[in-house]
Amino acid sequence: MSHTHTITPARKDALDSAALDQALRVDEEPLPADLVRRMVASESPIRVFRTYRGLTQQVLADATNVPKTTINELETGRKDGSIKTLSRIAEVLNVDVDDLI
Repeated sequence: MSHTHTITPARKDALDSAALDQALRVDEEPLPADLVRRMVASESPIRVFRTYRGLTQQVLADATNVPKTTINELETGRKDGSIKTLSRIAEVLNVDVDDLI
C-alpha cells in the first residue's frame, strides 16, 4: 500500500519555521544542518532523531517498551502516536515531545 503525504504551502512554512526554531536553540544541543534539512523535507522526526542517535527501530522499541511495528508505523506516518508513546520515545531520544510532533 502506497502512502503519500501532501504538504500544503502553509504546512511547509510551519515545518520550516519549526526546524529553524529547533536549529537556533542555543540552550540545547545544536542539530547538524543535515538533520534540519531532513525534517524540513518532511522526513519523520522520530526516524531522523533515531538514526542520529545511532539506534535501530528494534533498539528504540526495546528501550521504550513500544512495539517495533508501532515505531515503524509512526516513522512512516501510518499511525499517530499517543502522548504517552511519544513521551517515552522523546525521553530515550533525549528530545522534547514537541520535537517529534
